[in-house]
Amino acid sequence: MRIRYGRDTVRFRISETCLGGYGKVRVSVRSGDVDPQTGKQRTDWLPSRRSFTGWVARG
Repeated sequence: MRIRYGRDTVRFRISETCLGGYGKVRVSVRSGDVDPQTGKQRTDWLPSRRSFTGWVARG
């Protein structure tokens, strides 16, 4: 997936059966790309490096 930061929004759905039928989950997101000017890998974490958000309610 190619994301243009600042212009794009990413949404996805996961079936409840995939999560074992739980009504709420905690989320951690890591994304990365290569800086075109330096050639170095950039990484961004949500909410912070190797941590989870609070509980996210269904819906």
